[in-house]
Amino acid sequence: MLLGYVRKLALTPHHMNQTDIDEVVDAGWDDNAIHHAIAVTGRAALMQRLVQGLGLTPLDRKEYAMHAKRRIQLGYAEVFGK
Repeated sequence: MLLGYVRKLALTPHHMNQTDIDEVVDAGWDDNAIHHAIAVTGRAALMQRLVQGLGLTPLDRKEYAMHAKRRIQLGYAEVFGK
């Protein structure tokens, strides 16, 4: 139920209504889970629009792997240097 809610929010946000949220709550999802699902969906939409609007090219798999390995080794404390 929550994934259906998120799908609708991502694809047709202008069609969201109270019934959608009521169904998710009735299915047993709590406010915290719903909030997180909405926040993740909203952030994903924001990032897609930034990438598309700025004409950015996503990294390829090899570059992603390199960055992930570096984060594992260094952590996030040194992302911006000192």
